[in-house]
Amino acid sequence: MPLVKCIPAQRALLVWKSHGGANISQFIQYIFERPTRYGLSEKHEWMFSRGEKQTFRMLRIDDSSVSDLKEVASFKMLGTTNQNRLRRFFNREQAVSRKCKARCGERVLRLERTLRLRQPKQRRGCRPNERQIDL
Repeated sequence: MPLVKCIPAQRALLVWKSHGGANISQFIQYIFERPTRYGLSEKHEWMFSRGEKQTFRMLRIDDSSVSDLKEVASFKMLGTTNQNRLRRFFNREQAVSRKCKARCGERVLRLERTLRLRQPKQRRGCRPNERQIDL
């Protein structure tokens, strides 16, 4: 029996990140994907120049757009989180967006700790309180 990836049912969000840039400019993108058959995923885009925030925007995207983005950009799966942790992340992200003047990229990256990310487990089969995901 092949190994499958399993996540706890209460940790219903997959978190993906793409990060890059040069000396002067930098970007950070997050995708918060709901691996169920319903609901839209969210994409958060940050652009920085010389450590200062240039743009921040949140977009709702459908499943086909998520798979297209993961193919085009180099998104790496960070792990799974739950809805409460995601809400805290959003609130703190909004505060950083409003208040940040310098070294904003570093502050956004530190926000990841708020999510308390967990990696999917690889097993022969998922337990009753887990859900299988396809990556």
